[in-house]
Amino acid sequence: MNANYKTLGVLVMSITLFLLLLGVGVLLDQPLTTSNVVTIIAYGLAAGLFAGALAFLNLKIGVIIFLIGLAIGFFEMFRSFLFASGEFGDLAGLLSLFIFTAFGLVLAVVVEGIRYFIAKSKPPTT
Repeated sequence: MNANYKTLGVLVMSITLFLLLLGVGVLLDQPLTTSNVVTIIAYGLAAGLFAGALAFLNLKIGVIIFLIGLAIGFFEMFRSFLFASGEFGDLAGLLSLFIFTAFGLVLAVVVEGIRYFIAKSKPPTT
């Protein structure tokens, strides 16, 4: 996975940008102002950077956990946009995306840290 970290990072960034533009621009029917577009680009870059960094460090389980958290966040965002009424649904959808993504990243780092310490504590085999 170490060889494909750039591809994974760009792919995650592109999908994140597309899904956020789809959610905010189409589902919410909000005009995309400059600040909205800058925020969406920054979030897409951050998601792609985190996925690429995890892949660069060869943390396969961490990448999977992070991508699952990102996918759950987008699912909850779209669900909130489609089925929640009023302004609170918009805010709740974006917050759920941010919270699930952050939770996925933290959980990925914790799991990989635990795996590292377990592997380090095992005696070397000869």
